[in-house]
Amino acid sequence: MMSDIFFKLPYSDLRLYYNGTFMRAKREGTDNPLRWIYVEEFGEAPAGVNVAFRDTESNTAMLPLKSLKWDFTVPPSGAYNYKNTVVLFFRSPVRQTTKGIAKSNTHFINLMRVVARAGGIPQSFYSAHDFVLSAKSLNLLFEDMEPVSYEKGLEKIARKQSLAYAVNSRISISQGIISTHPSIWLKTRVIGELDLKREIIYPLHTAFVPELLSTFVDKGLIVNQS
Repeated sequence: MMSDIFFKLPYSDLRLYYNGTFMRAKREGTDNPLRWIYVEEFGEAPAGVNVAFRDTESNTAMLPLKSLKWDFTVPPSGAYNYKNTVVLFFRSPVRQTTKGIAKSNTHFINLMRVVARAGGIPQSFYSAHDFVLSAKSLNLLFEDMEPVSYEKGLEKIARKQSLAYAVNSRISISQGIISTHPSIWLKTRVIGELDLKREIIYPLHTAFVPELLSTFVDKGLIVNQS
């Protein structure tokens, strides 16, 4: 969606596409960064269209549509570091009219969800780092998480300070699922284990070796190919 098209849409179409969704916006004429907001409703106004939105959990504002600068890009699908865990983000492939981020068209999966349900990690630790769809959580996930180096991420896993760490958009490392060794994930699937002391990766299947080599060969780790 381009801004010139967006501002020409009648409020009825805007409601269809964006009501009840999350979008990135900021007030025009400010140096503030774009932030995720919850769009409650669009309404007809004498000078055009007004929009009611929340930029916090409880504070609702009503402003003219054109008084806000809007960004329509959607973050790339993949694994994102969130607090001390990993959240997988992807869009639903089902065709629909909703354009912003909403539960109907977007999925957020905590990498450790299945493990927590099985009792593999303390529920309190998991709950403290679980993702709940809100403007606050989206801003933390996509805007405010400080970059974590590979070395720092691995250190936090080794010290059990993190549930999981995203190495890149496809590969994550978590606390050990199969054994005490940290587990390596390809999206939502465990594909290997990492022996931290010996700096060796043990793939669960030879089919995963190319992916593991491309991710870890430059990090000084050995991928066992036997």
